[in-house]
Formats: sequence, C-alpha cells, structure tokens
Amino acid sequence: MAGFTPHAITYSSDYFHKLYELAEKLIRLGKAYVCHCNETEIKLQRGGEKGAAGPRYRCKDADQDVETNLQKFRDMRDGKYEPQTAFLRMKQDIESGNPQMWDLAAYRVLKKEHYRTKDQWTIYPTYDFTHCLCDSFEEITHSLCTTEFILSRESYEWLNRTLGVYEPVQREYGETD
Repeated sequence: MAGFTPHAITYSSDYFHKLYELAEKLIRLGKAYVCHCNETEIKLQRGGEKGAAGPRYRCKDADQDVETNLQKFRDMRDGKYEPQTAFLRMKQDIESGNPQMWDLAAYRVLKKEHYRTKDQWTIYPTYDFTHCLCDSFEEITHSLCTTEFILSRESYEWLNRTLGVYEPVQREYGETD
C-alpha cells in the first residue's frame, strides 16, 4: 500500500443494521419504493436497450403508499421474496440526463450467506446505496474515486442530502499525462 498504514479497516457489513434503518427512513420520506419489475422492464423505463434513446418513465410500483412500501421492504428482509422479484429502488429523478439518477436499486434479495454476517440477512444494500452512507458514518471528509464515478457523484450527494446525514465530498481523479 505504498507505505500507507490505514487507521482502521472497516466493512460495509459492519453497518448493515444502520443501513437498513436508513432504507426504512428513505421509504418513510417517500423517496424509495419496492419494485417488482424484471430486468427488461427496468431497461425500458430507462429509455430502452440502445443507450436510453427512448422515453423514460417510472415503474408503476413507484406510486405505492409509504405503508405498502414499508411492509414489502420488511417482507424482503424476512425472506418472503425470491431473488430478482423485488428491489428497493430510490425515487430519484427519472428525467435527469444522468443515468445515475434513474431510480437506482438500493437493496436486493439474495438469500445467500454473507461471509461475515452469515445467514443474518436475505437482503443486501447495493454499492450505490452503501458507498456514500458508509463514508458518512465514518466521517470521511473526501471520498476519492476514479473518474468512472463522476456520474455517481450526483446520486452520492442526493442520498446523503435526502437522508439528512453528514455529507462527505466525493471527488474523482485520473491519471494525468
């Protein structure tokens, strides 16, 4: 690690309970919903197969009320759905020019043992949900990412701001000539 010794080594799984609580908060804020669309339907919602050339629109499940979404999310947690049949999606900005704001998945059902938490969870948070929140929990001042994360900055900031948590700064870097 080029002479660098980290202060601590942490894992997002250290925060699974806290992440779950924030997912429920996002639902209560009306900013997340449980979606039952398949991969093909989600691609169509995002403008179709050819680089989002078509119209974008929200999944019909986005109109469910908060209580329905909370119950379905708890059903996901309790193992009542099979993988690929239910996702918690963030209700972002489907009209944005940035694909990282098109109602990204926050949680998915896996029903797979985790190497650290074993069989405690049947749902797992996605990177797009976890990255900024773990940075916030750990009070990271600057999250330094490679340039492939430039578009992700908007969703990173949106999630922290929406949940009202500490907001680290994400910045991207790349090789220079």
